[in-house]
Amino acid sequence: MTDRFTRTKEPYKLAMEENWEALRAYYESDERSFDQMLPMTLSKDTAFHMAVYSGRKSPLEELLDNTDFVHAYMICNAYGNTVLHEAAITGNLEAVKLLIDLRPEMLKLTNNEGETPLFKAAAYGEKEIVKYLVDLPYYRVVEDYFGMSSSDDTSSDLQGKHHMPDIHRTRLDGTSILHAAVQGEHFDTALELLKIDESLGSLEDGNGMTCLQMLSHMSSAFKSGCPMDIRDSIYYCLPTYKVDEGSRRASLTHFHRFIDHFIRWLSRGLGRIKKVRNDKTKHEYALKLAKKLIEKDMSWIQELNVAHDSSRYYRGAGEEEEEEEEKEENNGREKRRRDFESKVVKLLKNIALQFDPKSSQGRGEIQSQEEGEGQSPTSPQGPVVEMGEKKDSKAETPLLLATRHGISEIVKAILQIYPQAVEHCNFKGQNILHVAVKHRRKDIFDTVKKMGIPTFRLSRDIDADGYTILHHAATHDSRGNLRPVPALQLQAELQWFKRAGKRIPSHYVRHVDKRGWTAQKLFEKNHGDQLKQAQRWTKETSQSCSTVAVLVSTVVFAAAYTVPGGTDDKSGLPILLHKSFFLIFTVMDVISLACSLTSVVMFLSILTSPFEYSDFLHSLPRKLTIGFTLLFFSVTTTMFAFASTLVLTVKFGHGRRQWTMILIYVAAFFPVTVFALMQFPLYASFLAISFRKIKKSAAILSTLLNVRKPIRAAILGTSRNIRKVISRPFSRSTSTNWV
Repeated sequence: MTDRFTRTKEPYKLAMEENWEALRAYYESDERSFDQMLPMTLSKDTAFHMAVYSGRKSPLEELLDNTDFVHAYMICNAYGNTVLHEAAITGNLEAVKLLIDLRPEMLKLTNNEGETPLFKAAAYGEKEIVKYLVDLPYYRVVEDYFGMSSSDDTSSDLQGKHHMPDIHRTRLDGTSILHAAVQGEHFDTALELLKIDESLGSLEDGNGMTCLQMLSHMSSAFKSGCPMDIRDSIYYCLPTYKVDEGSRRASLTHFHRFIDHFIRWLSRGLGRIKKVRNDKTKHEYALKLAKKLIEKDMSWIQELNVAHDSSRYYRGAGEEEEEEEEKEENNGREKRRRDFESKVVKLLKNIALQFDPKSSQGRGEIQSQEEGEGQSPTSPQGPVVEMGEKKDSKAETPLLLATRHGISEIVKAILQIYPQAVEHCNFKGQNILHVAVKHRRKDIFDTVKKMGIPTFRLSRDIDADGYTILHHAATHDSRGNLRPVPALQLQAELQWFKRAGKRIPSHYVRHVDKRGWTAQKLFEKNHGDQLKQAQRWTKETSQSCSTVAVLVSTVVFAAAYTVPGGTDDKSGLPILLHKSFFLIFTVMDVISLACSLTSVVMFLSILTSPFEYSDFLHSLPRKLTIGFTLLFFSVTTTMFAFASTLVLTVKFGHGRRQWTMILIYVAAFFPVTVFALMQFPLYASFLAISFRKIKKSAAILSTLLNVRKPIRAAILGTSRNIRKVISRPFSRSTSTNWV
């Protein structure tokens, strides 16, 4: 073993340095010709395996010409990979062509996992190699696997109409070649495989999962699963390629080609542009692949079980005690019936023994039966197995998987192709609305809500646990809540709970699940810890912000009596009173003082709040937003006042005393500035939520008060239009628009 690594140490170094000319020269001598077949790595790769990493065919070709062993390139490494496997993995198309020309049957060789070179090429996203291997002359592929000759007229229609040979379709663990391509996020390669064999889309892996189900787990492969900030706005500026019509390059117009070349050139120097560009291309290919798979997917079709199940019907909170009493009465009646039956059976057995005595063994059996009469098949103490109790443990359908992971592209594509799929339920009785509400998928919830009638039907469904969509909104799911602080997170949960409550029938608010919980009680139970965190964070934030506000007010209050430039000894007026910057200083100082004191009052009102759930829905976030706004406005105006003071002091002041005052101002204001800069992202979050509410309120107000037509008519000054507008409120059909 040591001798082998000693003999291959020098060629290993040459291969790692990619010095292929020196490697070829090293093996030229006859005494070293055999060393080419010696493993030089721990994974038992030979020089032929390493040569394909050059990306060219010449190093491998020269090594093959230099050996006298015909089957040297057939040697496998520790993973069972031949040289052709490694060439397919590295994307060395020239080496693949060379090896196929030498030995076409290498296509059928599998490694330790049962993977052919074609399988490995697909798994590593080498689309060009995949296309080459499946487009080989038909006398090598069709004749071997399909029994067709190259002269067959139907050979030109091979792609998409025949099954790929089983040796290429799956490996030993059941993973198909399409699964391998999807796992590596090589969606362009997966599309190419579907063109070759459409039946690959219906294959399942070792876990019983199809490619569409796997794709429904991969939220990062779609735009909806990739949160973007302002730096990624270039995503929307990049051209959209038509990946469904031939090659991507053929679908571009001349202008788009120019833009594409420009972006390629620009992305060489800017790594972020290149990353965004690659992400957008990946998203487009993933969506196209999903649509192709959805066309053949019928997993949403099912037979609904309409048997009576009490959990799927409304139960009010007041009905729970009545149901318990009725249940106890039924249990008592059933127990008395069983006791009477057992006594009758015992009496009949005794009568039978009087006329036909049994052996002692029979008497023993009867006695044992009498002793065990309490464990009859109808006894509730024994194990009772009811039909239909066993639940389907199969993985969920792509529709509900995509809903769970928030992949709205797949959900919209399924509902567009198969609108009836919206009524699909899983084995727990949960429909798409249940899953969307449970996992806080707002986009999917809005998509279903726009469908109208299906939303009304789905909102009435109750799952196997007795949960309505309001119960699912009451569960705690932090994955769909991306707000930065506990108070905003709790507000988002409350808003989501309120939003779900608007979609259900009014009497469903009192519905209880199998454990007797209403949605309101379930929400309070699941969000108790979050409420404590929000309370603690709000108190600490209000205390720290009020401290800073007091500090700012102290600074600006002192600055009002320490005017820049000093005062006149005779008149007592500021010396720089008539300077324009002095006016700026005065106004900014007064505004800063007013804002800082008002923010102190606002934060103190927060500290005296009861901190209940209802307070975190509107009151506390609104007060925090106002307090932050006033605080940052006071800090901003203080900075303007400070800048005016510096200008007045430097431009019109004299002496060392002025510079001393400047240093004092800087030392006093520096901590406040640092605090403001550190807290600004938090303030931006509150401000963004407030603007979103204002925008929504404005849209509602604009809808309710549609005054555009009267104003337009008044501006035009046409009496006829004005008469029409005035007369419309008296019309019943248009009177509601004025409400």
